[in-house]
Amino acid sequence: MTVRLEPMTQEQYESWLPDAIEGYAHQTSDSGLMSLDTARESAVDQFEVLLPDDLATPGHHLLMAYDEGQVVGNFWVRIRDEWGTRRAFIFDIEVVESQRGHGYGRAIMNAGEEYVRGLGASTMALNVFSQNDVARSLYDKLGYLVTNVNMQKELV
Repeated sequence: MTVRLEPMTQEQYESWLPDAIEGYAHQTSDSGLMSLDTARESAVDQFEVLLPDDLATPGHHLLMAYDEGQVVGNFWVRIRDEWGTRRAFIFDIEVVESQRGHGYGRAIMNAGEEYVRGLGASTMALNVFSQNDVARSLYDKLGYLVTNVNMQKELV
């Protein structure tokens, strides 16, 4: 399966943004870090900081994933020089709900690796919430290594 990545249009961005914020808020809340209301406020703040110029934010690449002309997902990555190397960091990857379970997650990740390689990146990293077993399994199969673990305990 081959997936092609293309830059988001302004219309696609405006459709994607509220869903991306809400999805991130739910993942944050589901992880136990904070309530859903607080997670929503935090997500809005984080997206404003990360994408102050929307699609024109330097270093950020917001891409749609296509299979034979059909949108099958999206991929948001930042590329910048850090620690003496050009690094890519994935902020969001999502497969369209109706297309899940058909290998598009792997295909989008593979296309993303090729995309950032073409821009000179030598590493690609990401964060994943601990409860997202499907994503964690995919990243393990693709050869991503755990580089740190955050843990939390509620003190009552």
